[in-house]
Amino acid sequence: MEGLKLAPPGTYVTACGKGYGCSAGENKTVTLSFDGVVFFKKEGPSRLIYFDPARQAFTESWLSD
Repeated sequence: MEGLKLAPPGTYVTACGKGYGCSAGENKTVTLSFDGVVFFKKEGPSRLIYFDPARQAFTESWLSD
């Protein structure tokens, strides 16, 4: 089962911040000023997709492995 849910503004701890391993330059948290979307799979990974105003682009961060 897959799904989407709204991610309201706030701070989210990434998979990196939870100790699942970090890639170079990966943040331990992501702070949203605007709504984002969480894409998830049952018993699988989830990722946060959001607009990054500093980059003027959409980006994603893994929230779980």
